[in-house]
Amino acid sequence: MKSLLIPALLTILLVGLLTACYREDLLPAGDQTLVLQPNSVDGKDALVNLQYPNTNYGQSERLQSLSWTIDGSNVILRSYLAFDLSGVPVGSQITSAKLSLFAYHDGTLPSEGHSHQSGSNSAYIQRVTTFWDEETITWNNQPSYSIGNQVVLPQDTSALQDYVGIDVTGLIQDIKNNPAEGHGMVISLVEESPYRGLSFASSDHDVKEKRPMLTVTYKESTSR
Repeated sequence: MKSLLIPALLTILLVGLLTACYREDLLPAGDQTLVLQPNSVDGKDALVNLQYPNTNYGQSERLQSLSWTIDGSNVILRSYLAFDLSGVPVGSQITSAKLSLFAYHDGTLPSEGHSHQSGSNSAYIQRVTTFWDEETITWNNQPSYSIGNQVVLPQDTSALQDYVGIDVTGLIQDIKNNPAEGHGMVISLVEESPYRGLSFASSDHDVKEKRPMLTVTYKESTSR
């Protein structure tokens, strides 16, 4: 009888343990992943141009951070982009955020594609802290930005280099934590001197795979 009781007791204990492990309130908070690569309808990005300070480029197929000269005039371009982070629950801890930007070059202008003719074309990615509209943003009404958790893109290794998996974790966490001061990102050259620049495809690009992509991994808050 004793030999029969022991297996029976072990079975009861095992069932109880498995039941407890599957209770929702005892489950560990797992990582969730959100991949964002919006198109021209859902995407929010634009470039601004010092040469035409009141012109909006919200429908441009490219995002450029550049300093150049055209017909003797100085040209400085900066790019703005924002992703819809509403799919990340409020209070979540962002464990990883990776931005991927894909090179744009159609061969029509010498300033397209990456260039570091006169020096490094390294660039800042910084958090935008005031509201901007894709259809109205211009050089003259650029929003403000913060240097907190800024990211530096290194000089390119080729004119058509894709920048894949840029670590923007701290910056995206700041955007999510402070929605009133989290309005996407601005990309601008560290040194805005001719002739240097970065050129990427925007969300308006015809090829889906070339559009900016943000991959966010997060843990939901366990508080109830």
